[in-house]
Amino acid sequence: MVHNNSTLVFSTLFHLLGFSVYAYTWYYDHMYVRHKLPHQHEYGGKFKFLTIWCLFFQAAYFAFATVTDLVQTSGPTVVGRKCCDLRDGFLASIAFPFAAVSK
Repeated sequence: MVHNNSTLVFSTLFHLLGFSVYAYTWYYDHMYVRHKLPHQHEYGGKFKFLTIWCLFFQAAYFAFATVTDLVQTSGPTVVGRKCCDLRDGFLASIAFPFAAVSK
């Protein structure tokens, strides 16, 4: 897919904003949120909950999408195409299904 400069800049800013939101949410949850749940400090901790997994996978997706957009700024290359394929595969197989189930 051929992108012009304005589309690529918008895509990069959108993915960077998405990563920033999810990264800050992860940071805030880790530093300030204290759940008062029974068995909180046993096996799994916060990772027992699907919403935490969703948060992690969405942050990973937006980070990888930002890197992919930055790789594509140099023009169409083999590395850029492989990054796009990995990004699209990760979205279709992991990030979107977790987001669809956990909300």
